[in-house]
Amino acid sequence: VPSTVVNSTFLASSEVCGDGQLSVHGLQWSREQCRSRRGGVIDKHRVPSAAIDGLAELNPEWGALDNNITEAVNATLQLGRHSVATVAALFSDGNVSITSHLGLAAGSTLLHGLKESGQIASKSWGLNSGSRGVTSPRSGSLVLGGFDEASVAGPFYEYDVRSPDKLENRYCPLQVLVTGLAITVNTNKNVNATKPVSKVFVSNANKWMACIEPYDNLFRMPGPILDQFRTLFQETTGFSGGHVRPSEYHNGLLNIEAGMVFPTPPEQFNASLRLTLNYNLTVDIPWHEFQQPLRGLDATGKPAVDTNYTEYQLFEIPAEGDAPVLGKAFLSQV
Repeated sequence: VPSTVVNSTFLASSEVCGDGQLSVHGLQWSREQCRSRRGGVIDKHRVPSAAIDGLAELNPEWGALDNNITEAVNATLQLGRHSVATVAALFSDGNVSITSHLGLAAGSTLLHGLKESGQIASKSWGLNSGSRGVTSPRSGSLVLGGFDEASVAGPFYEYDVRSPDKLENRYCPLQVLVTGLAITVNTNKNVNATKPVSKVFVSNANKWMACIEPYDNLFRMPGPILDQFRTLFQETTGFSGGHVRPSEYHNGLLNIEAGMVFPTPPEQFNASLRLTLNYNLTVDIPWHEFQQPLRGLDATGKPAVDTNYTEYQLFEIPAEGDAPVLGKAFLSQV
């Protein structure tokens, strides 16, 4: 996945799916689920090894680097029409990362190598996140050295790369000020079915900074926001329980780093989000993007859906340090 956190590329070693590593975050994986969820793994014995000297200094923001990255390989990355030789770090501890990272931080070795070899004109990149939605899925793209002009459908909004680049101890060079966050629910339990239920979570009076990070799939919100959403869901649907934890899914479905999952309510609950950022950028997340049937991997590692549950695109655990993150669920609409 694209990452603004690391300058090097980090690949998952086949050892992360070995014996003794199939229990991660308290969940038991099958070997097939592990390989599939990590997007494939690298057999280090089939790739020339490389020294790890300098990797820690090159990637100071990777918190677990010193203790968990002990090997590297000389790899040739083939990215569409681009090809570049680089030293890629291998992680063999399954708790370090869920998947491999393509290092696109400010000192990216990938972008440096491509520019030095004349394959790109600038050390820049453009991301079209596409959509993981079931109703309107859309392919995405990553352009190195520029952006895809065909993907641009509206005006540009410019934001400075932050310095210092920390938000509540999280490395976060891409920061925006959230001045508004509201949720609107259309439900057939409304007293007036034509009038949706709205709830304002953030306004100018309590605005906060948020990270934009493409390697995160979901919104990561402060604990109070999650509590307010849970209360709104319960009040609107009449559901009295809490959200369902990953260990409670039926049929062995694996969903690592899940959103807030509830039993699919018998009554309609179509929730959409509206975010307002500084410089008056308004981003709407329609209900069919914000909520999805629960998806994951079956025991064979193949994609599966369980319509008995609905997953809302809010990471179930409060953001670390209450530092909000706008991931692919946000980027799919900008």
